Amino acid sequence: MLRDNEIAVGIVAYFDPNILTNPGMGITPSNSQLNRAGPFVCVQIEGTQSAWCEITSAYRPERVEILPEWRRGGSWNWNNNAQYINDCRTPYLGPTASFIQAAAAEIDFTTCARPSVTQEGIQVILTQIQLLGGQLL
Repeated sequence: MLRDNEIAVGIVAYFDPNILTNPGMGITPSNSQLNRAGPFVCVQIEGTQSAWCEITSAYRPERVEILPEWRRGGSWNWNNNAQYINDCRTPYLGPTASFIQAAAAEIDFTTCARPSVTQEGIQVILTQIQLLGGQLL
C-alpha cells in the first residue's frame, strides 16, 4: 500500500486499473485500454499533483528502457528482467491522492524495498516525454 510519505519522483507503485481509469479520480489520460494492475514510476510532482508513466517488460524499439543501473530496491524480477516505459507520449497526470487510492491493493513491500528509478533514469524519461510531445504538469 502506497503511503503519502513515500511519494517522491522515482518511486514505483502498482495501480489498480479500475481505480486509475475511473473518470471520478481526475487522472488523465483515462486509458480504458489499461487492463492489468501494474507498475508505474513517478516522474514529476507539483504541489498536490503528480505524473506517472506505465512500466512494461515488453520490448518495442520506441520504448525507453529503464536500464538496470537506474533501478533500486524491488524484487528479483524488477532487477533482472528488462523494464521499459510503455509510452512516453501519455504520462498519467492527476491528484497524488488519487494515485495513492489506486495503489491501495498493491502488495506490502516487506520482503524487498519499494522499487524506484534513479534521478539519471528519470531525466532520460522526462527528456523522451518532451521530445515526443507528452504532457507534463
